[in-house]
Amino acid sequence: MNVSNPIQIKLVAFGVLQEIIGAPSIFISCDPNLESCKENLIKQYPALAKQAIQYAINHQLASENIALTNGSEIALLPPFSGG
Repeated sequence: MNVSNPIQIKLVAFGVLQEIIGAPSIFISCDPNLESCKENLIKQYPALAKQAIQYAINHQLASENIALTNGSEIALLPPFSGG
């Protein structure tokens, strides 16, 4: 029984999120939807659960669970403040 078909994505992190994952970018395997990827990231990097993160998929902010394709890029964006 095949429950999922993992895909390979590029994960890019900024600010404190980059410090948590230990690199500016990494390649990971995950299920082909954003919510599943988020869950896997939090399991792998529990400190992410305490952060307010915005996600951008292929350079567009994602506000809902969307489908991912092999080679998608997910950017982890920390909270921004302006002055």
